[in-house]
Amino acid sequence: MRYTLKALVLLHKNRIVHRDINISNCVVNHFCADTREEWNGMRKELGRDGRLIYAMIDFDIAIMFPPHATSEECRLPHNLSWDGNCSRPNDTMQGELDYDPLAFDVGCLGVEFCHLFQHLTPMVPMLAPLMDQMTRRDLSCRFTASQALKFLESFASQITPEVLQACPPPYCYNDAPYDQYNRWRGLPEIFCRNWAHFRESPPPFQVRLLRHICEHSWGLKFVQVIRKLVRLAVLWQHGSIT
Repeated sequence: MRYTLKALVLLHKNRIVHRDINISNCVVNHFCADTREEWNGMRKELGRDGRLIYAMIDFDIAIMFPPHATSEECRLPHNLSWDGNCSRPNDTMQGELDYDPLAFDVGCLGVEFCHLFQHLTPMVPMLAPLMDQMTRRDLSCRFTASQALKFLESFASQITPEVLQACPPPYCYNDAPYDQYNRWRGLPEIFCRNWAHFRESPPPFQVRLLRHICEHSWGLKFVQVIRKLVRLAVLWQHGSIT
């Protein structure tokens, strides 16, 4: 988790958006035909010795913005969010006209973290607020890559050796969407209270309804026409168009 976030921080610092973040595009300097962890002693040894090097690959659809471009200037048409094979957040499922690819990258990595690690929150409760903040619907509240890395490092050093050495529960595939899975289930009540401001609520009815409408081509076109008219009205009101 730390190294993928470090890679994303470096990319975003240089105004590069990856646009295809998924686990198959994160590699290490060790090849093994057997991916089962219990038969992969060499990789464990490399990790313990600090000799395992991580890298993010596959930049064929990456985009570099001007180095001094603001977040507001780094926008892409909504249809480009469907490129690649990444695990996507729902940022463009409501008929949006464009999207923030920097926040989208963070959301993609957050969804990957959810798929891989959300079953571990009973062992490491702080994973719950981290994942929720990386996949927030409200993009103004979503972690940036640097904020997510800082948050991870703030609690990673506090994880006890006993927890790090403990055998994790077996991975159990859950087909619930990332924004409907309850990562907070079973966590201490006082922890849930203390971190309630970082907890994402399930999608409200109006959001789910809008997504359902936009699943149909006619619905998507209708919603986008409304959004365009609203955008033009706002621009006209502020004197940006005459």
